[in-house]
Amino acid sequence: MKMNYLKSLKAAGLTCMVLAILSSCSKDVNYGEAGKTQVLVNVGVDNSAPSPLKNSARKSVQATNTIEIPFSKDITLVASLNPVNNTAKTGLRASTKKAASTTNEFPLATGSTYTVLAYQNDELITSKDFTVGGDNRLQLEAGEYTFVTYSSGSNSTIGIPTGTLSLAKFEELAADVDLMYASKTQPILEGVTNDLNVVLKHLFTELTINFNTAALGDATIQSGTFSPSFSTASVLVKDGSVEGIGAEQAVSITFPTGSTTGQQFSSTPVKVIANTSEGVINLQNVSIGGVTKDVTLSGLTIVPNTRYVLDLALKTGSGDASADVGENSWSLGNLTFSRITNTYSFASGSSEGAYFFPDRVIPKNTEPGSTNQGPDESNGSIGDPCALIAPANTWRLPLSSEITALNAATNAGGSSNPGPGSWEPARWVDYYNDDQTGLVGVFYGTQSLPAVEDRDKYLFVPFLGAYHDNFDLSNLGSQGYYLLKDDEKGYANGYATWHLTGQPGQLNWGSEVIEIDNTSAVQVVCVKNN
Repeated sequence: MKMNYLKSLKAAGLTCMVLAILSSCSKDVNYGEAGKTQVLVNVGVDNSAPSPLKNSARKSVQATNTIEIPFSKDITLVASLNPVNNTAKTGLRASTKKAASTTNEFPLATGSTYTVLAYQNDELITSKDFTVGGDNRLQLEAGEYTFVTYSSGSNSTIGIPTGTLSLAKFEELAADVDLMYASKTQPILEGVTNDLNVVLKHLFTELTINFNTAALGDATIQSGTFSPSFSTASVLVKDGSVEGIGAEQAVSITFPTGSTTGQQFSSTPVKVIANTSEGVINLQNVSIGGVTKDVTLSGLTIVPNTRYVLDLALKTGSGDASADVGENSWSLGNLTFSRITNTYSFASGSSEGAYFFPDRVIPKNTEPGSTNQGPDESNGSIGDPCALIAPANTWRLPLSSEITALNAATNAGGSSNPGPGSWEPARWVDYYNDDQTGLVGVFYGTQSLPAVEDRDKYLFVPFLGAYHDNFDLSNLGSQGYYLLKDDEKGYANGYATWHLTGQPGQLNWGSEVIEIDNTSAVQVVCVKNN
C-alpha cells in the first residue's frame, strides 16, 4: 500500500514536472495571451520607390536636370537638381528568425513613434502604437495578415484611419507631417516568435537647396518658393497612393541670413506634395558679386517619395554669353536642347547647336532611326525656343530687320567696324581652331582672325548647313542658315533665314535674309531682350 502510494506521488510529481516544462516551453515560444503568439516588429526607413499621385496626369519621370543660367556679364549660375535615393540596405525579410533592427542602415530615430495595423479579410483586427527603443512586441492569433505600418518620424502619432482596408484613408495630411508608410501581407505562425520586418517609405517629397559660393565669394539668397504643391493630401491605407487635395500653391523656402564667403550654405529642407514635370523654383533677391536679381528654374521633374537636392554653383567668365554687335547683344553660341532633361542652353562658340523648324520649340531629331523628317508633334508647340533658355524670356529669336542692321553696322563705316580697312566689312571668315580643323564661320566685328584667347568674345556664326525636308545635312562647312522672325520681307509663314557664305581666310561679303519653308531645319542664334 505504501509502495503504491509512493508510486502515485512519483507519477503525480512527474506529471507536474512535465506540465512545468511545457509551461516553460510555451513561454519560450511566446504564445503570450491565451491562443495568441508573439510578433516582434523591426522597423527601418527607405527612400527609393516613387508613389503615383492619383489626380495628376503628369508622368512620374525622375531625372537629373542641369542648366546654366546667365546671371551677369561675368557670372553663370550652374544649377543641378538631383534625386537622392537613400536605399536602405536592411537585409530585412519575412522570417520566423529574429532579425536585429541594427541591420538597417537607415533606422527610424530613437524615440519616434510608429503604428502597426493588422487586417484580415479587409477588417482591422488590432492596432498598436510603438516607440523606437521601447517594447516592440505585438500579440496575434496565428493566420495571415496584411500589416500596415506608418510613422511621422517624430514622437507624434497619426490617428488610425477608420473603415475597411480597401476604403480607409489618411485624410488631409499636410506635407510637413512627413508620412512614412509600408504595407505587407505575411503569415503569423503558431508556436514560434514571428518577425515583422518593415521598411517605411517617405510618401511626400523633400527639397533642399545647396549654394556653393567658393568660386566667387560673398553671395546670398533672401528667400525662395517651390510650386506647384498641394496644401494637403489623402493617402489610401491599402497601398499608400497619394492624392493631392485642394488648389496647388507655392511653398516657401528659407535660407540663412547674412552673406557667406567661399563656402557652401543650405536652405532648410522643405516638404512638398507634388508629382510634376513642370516644377518651378523661384529664388528671390539672389546677390552675387554686387549684382542682385531674381532667378527662376522651370521645367523641373519632382515626384513623390524622393529627396531632392538642388546644387547651385558659380562659374565665372561666361556670364551672359553675349557679344554686343550692332544694335543687339548676341548669344556666344548656338541654341542647343537636351532631350534627356528637356532643357535649353548655348553651345560653346566652336560647337554646333540643334536644328529647329520654323515656329517649333523642340528641334528636329537627327539621331539614327529618327522619323522626324518634317515638323510633327515631337517638335513641341508653337513658340520661340530662345525664350525657353533659363531664366525664361531673357532671349528671343532675331528679327530679319536686325540682320539688316547687323550687316549695316559691320559694313564699311558702320558702328561695329573698327577697321583698319575703311572700305571693307568687319566680318572675317575662318576656322575657329588654329589648326584649321573644326567649324568654319564668320567672326563679326573684326577684319582679321582674332587671337585665340579673344575668340570667345566675338560673335562667331558657324557654317553648319541645313536640313531641307530630309535627313541629308547640306552645305555643312560652307554655308550657314539661321532662323529669324520675319518683320520686313512679308514671307507667308512669318519666318526667314539668315544665309551666310564665304571662304576661310577672307572677308565675308555674303550675309543676306532669304525665305524658309516650314520643312527646313536650321541653326539658331539668339538675341537678348532689351
